[in-house]
Amino acid sequence: MPTLRIEKKFEIDQRKEHVFLEWLWHRSRFLKHHPKRWIFSIYFDTPGRKSLGDNLIGISNRDKFRLRWYSENKQLGMSPNQIRAELKYRRNSLGGKNVFEFTKEQSKEIVGSHFRLPSHMLEDLQDEISLPGYFFNCSPVIQVCYCRDYYIDEAGVRLTVDKQISFSDCCFSKPKNIHWHPFTKSVVEVKYSPILSSHANILLSGLPLRTVRNSKYVSGAAVLGDCTYL
Repeated sequence: MPTLRIEKKFEIDQRKEHVFLEWLWHRSRFLKHHPKRWIFSIYFDTPGRKSLGDNLIGISNRDKFRLRWYSENKQLGMSPNQIRAELKYRRNSLGGKNVFEFTKEQSKEIVGSHFRLPSHMLEDLQDEISLPGYFFNCSPVIQVCYCRDYYIDEAGVRLTVDKQISFSDCCFSKPKNIHWHPFTKSVVEVKYSPILSSHANILLSGLPLRTVRNSKYVSGAAVLGDCTYL
């Protein structure tokens, strides 16, 4: 299992954007780490929405399962050539993820099946990413896309800014016909190893934002009217 990490999240609306950018560009030590790109994810859940419920009630040990891919263009994003499976997990105050890259042939099969994973792939993922057995009865429920900027400081603390976030249900119509529902805020995520806690606390001490709970899966469910998320 990969090393667990601390993840802090912040939300930015139009009123706070210029304050955050002034801090990022002039008062922090973050530098560009990777070219920006569009990220697409499809979240899977059980018929009873176990992942959604675990997050809403604050279960300390919980898991989320998703497919993810990247694109340089939002319009081309729903026709991926390379898909990865990710198990995101929370263990008390720490988080991490296990990742498996499908081959191009497997990715084509997944797209052809409208992103519904056959049983043999789910069985493989049990070994590859320690996928819990209850996900064997899962289906795709929410899709999300956003544009991400990447930053890093000299110690290895990473910061990402997710903008133009939007959600859709998993009807899987043609990409041009997907009805995307916008999220009105941008999301900043700061991720680092626990051994960098003191350094990160000093680094973030001047950030004029407060941490929030933010799960794109849960936010998407709220935007689409499936739950209330405060």
